[in-house]
Amino acid sequence: MKKTILFLTLIAFFFLGCHKYQEDDFISLKRPWKRFTGAWQFTSYKIYGVEHSHDFDSLLKPRSLTDCCINFNPFYNLQGSWVIKDINGIVVHPADDRLTNYYFDEDRSFKTVVFGSDTSTFYTQLWKVTVNGSSRMATKWKIIELYSKELHINSNGVDIYFKKK
Repeated sequence: MKKTILFLTLIAFFFLGCHKYQEDDFISLKRPWKRFTGAWQFTSYKIYGVEHSHDFDSLLKPRSLTDCCINFNPFYNLQGSWVIKDINGIVVHPADDRLTNYYFDEDRSFKTVVFGSDTSTFYTQLWKVTVNGSSRMATKWKIIELYSKELHINSNGVDIYFKKK
């Protein structure tokens, strides 16, 4: 009887701790925000279906956006900091990752935030942040697909695609 109760408890714990996004092949043991963290290389940046990755070339010289990856580093469950690095690991933006945060929501979305006075063209263009004087409005990004090796996010006609680094 004790073995049966233990077995049923373990099964219940297993299923309560698992989360499934619609694109998962099976139930994942990793929570979505944990799969979201890590280094993701940009593969495409589209605005209403048209490729715009090269819009960043002048801001990233001598790199292109697809030469860069974004690191989402958790510091407390659904929150963390982010930094963009090139393929050699050199920080592209921002110089200090303590000034950048993301807030992951269980509703398959997240927001990025920059603290301080950083209103660079790269940041506002990449994340489609609205800048009004010294205040900034963070954009909410919807996670469309979150595979173990692929990520697709969307906000107001802008689609960004990544592959896990």
